[in-house]
This record gives sequence, C-alpha cells and structure tokens, in this order.
Amino acid sequence: MRTIILRGLAIMGALATPAASWAATTPGSLNVTATVAAACIIGTPTDIAFGSVSQNTAVVNADGAIRFTCTNTTPWFVTVSTGSHPTGTTTIQNNMQNGSDNTQLLSYNLYSNTGRTTAFPTTVGTLGSGVTGGTGNGQVQTVNIYGQIPTGQVLPTPGSYSDIVAVTVNY
Repeated sequence: MRTIILRGLAIMGALATPAASWAATTPGSLNVTATVAAACIIGTPTDIAFGSVSQNTAVVNADGAIRFTCTNTTPWFVTVSTGSHPTGTTTIQNNMQNGSDNTQLLSYNLYSNTGRTTAFPTTVGTLGSGVTGGTGNGQVQTVNIYGQIPTGQVLPTPGSYSDIVAVTVNY
C-alpha cells in the first residue's frame, strides 16, 4: 500500500509541474473584422383607419405611422405609392375600392403634416432632409402619415372600402 501511495505522489508531482517547464509558446494574432453596412429595416406600420363615413359634409381625418430602424448616420427619406387604385393623369388621386364592387371608389389623400397641406411624397427627395427625411440613429424612428377623405365628393355605394399603399424607406 505504501508503494501505491508513493507512486500517486510521484504522479501528482509531475502534474503540479508548471506548464512552461514542459511546453513552448509561440505568439500569434487573429484579425477580427466587420463592415457595418448602411441599412434600414421597416417595422409594423400603424394603419390608417377612417372608420364609418356616412355623409361627406365634412372632411374625415385619420392618422397612421411607419416605424423603421436605420444604421447610425444613414440618411433616409420615406415615400408612399399612389395605392392600388389611383386615378388621374396630371394629378394622381388615391382611392379606396369597394370590396364587393370594384367599380366603386372612395377618394382620399395622404399628407406629411398635421395640417394636411403638404402631400406625402411619392418620389424620393434629398436623403436626410424634409419632413419625411432624416438620419438613422440605430433606434426605432417614426414618420407619421396623415390621411384625409376630402369633402365635396359624392359618396359611393355603401360597403367596405380599402386600399394598399406601399411605403418605402429610401437610404
């Protein structure tokens, strides 16, 4: 039994020897790189819901918003399309279409300001400027969209009306 204990101590002594006494080292380096690309990611929008429209003696307003995140210092500019049912050639009019009768249209407009005096841009302006432009900060940013059903139009057949407008964050 004594012999086994001594052998155990001998092995333990070998294990306790510092690594530097039985291994060599060679220094080296590892390069770590990354490229941060300019990018914007659109989040879930707040839809524009006008609600029930029973007569058109006054304007009907509703608001929506687009939320997105752009990399820090990336200039951006938000645009919208004219929707799925535009009419007109010189001045494009947005329209919602009746779900059961596609010949029935309800006109509406989209604006970039609360006073609803400036149409929301459908073409890209100068990146990073204007009410619908800015610079990314790596955090969620919001651009509000102000909708209006104008007064003066003859309301179409009763029913449910809708439109799909593409929103683009240009960067």
